[in-house]
Amino acid sequence: MINGYEKVVNEFLSQLDNIGDSGLFVIGATDKPHLIDKAFLQAGRLDKFFYIPPPDFETRKVMFEIDIKNKPHSGEFDYDKLATLTENYSVGDINQICKEASLKAIREKTRKISMETLEYVIAHRKSSISHDDIKKYESIRDQLESNAG
Repeated sequence: MINGYEKVVNEFLSQLDNIGDSGLFVIGATDKPHLIDKAFLQAGRLDKFFYIPPPDFETRKVMFEIDIKNKPHSGEFDYDKLATLTENYSVGDINQICKEASLKAIREKTRKISMETLEYVIAHRKSSISHDDIKKYESIRDQLESNAG
């Protein structure tokens, strides 16, 4: 007997089969590539794979600049230091750090984000991606690339 999950997967797989022949394409994204059902990886379904690593140093700097720019803040920031402190943090992690810093500033009645506030939040909010996760994702990327080529 097929359970509800299997019915949904089977229906989705049948819809994916050769969908490109009709001029459509599907873009999927996941932060859990190790959980992708192998049936999705068959030819004619999901044919191209791209690994997007956590943001690099320069990208993290720019992300902080953008997130802080339109929020009340108390002056200058050491964006190099912020980027260094957030190595292997995801885009979502950095966005959340800025939100939490805003909320902390409001709670403390300063109402302005400071460098100290950001450093405090970073120190108390670890990355959602571990070094082991990154190694595992890179291994999956390498495996998918070798199977495709």
